[in-house]
Amino acid sequence: MRTSVLVRAWAALMLLGAVVWPGTISAQPDSVVFKKGQMQFKRGGTSFTLPLVPGEYANSLDTRVLGGQASIYMLGLIYSGPQGSGQNVRMALQNLSGPGKYEKASIYNLVVETGSREPSWYFNGRTDDCTLVFTRLDASEVKGAAMCTAAGGKVPFTDMKFTASPG
Repeated sequence: MRTSVLVRAWAALMLLGAVVWPGTISAQPDSVVFKKGQMQFKRGGTSFTLPLVPGEYANSLDTRVLGGQASIYMLGLIYSGPQGSGQNVRMALQNLSGPGKYEKASIYNLVVETGSREPSWYFNGRTDDCTLVFTRLDASEVKGAAMCTAAGGKVPFTDMKFTASPG
């Protein structure tokens, strides 16, 4: 009997909390799918321009609304060269809140592959240092740049700029 009363009291408190503080409960994330865009960068003395790979799961900006303000929390983008070229860039970024500068803590995954010319470049949070700068970061468009230094003899990439938009 006592357990039943405690369960009912707990349920009533949870319901009251949802009514009194609705802004503190996180909503389901909204997702925008990007279909157009490109990335440009240099690696090993060669310039690359790769188009965004269209795909619902490959390129998206997922946002979560907390306390009445939208916070961008995850951005995933994939750019790829001609089929069979082995040229692609994959990035997954987290904890973003709009245009501005972000350090390597925001990088969940970053891979740069340029085919057989150079070994793949995989971001290593312990030894690599990267900065991302977004001039635009919202549901209508992403515009940014990345600068990374690499350790361990990896061939670095330079002058990386990227865009993405829904249509």
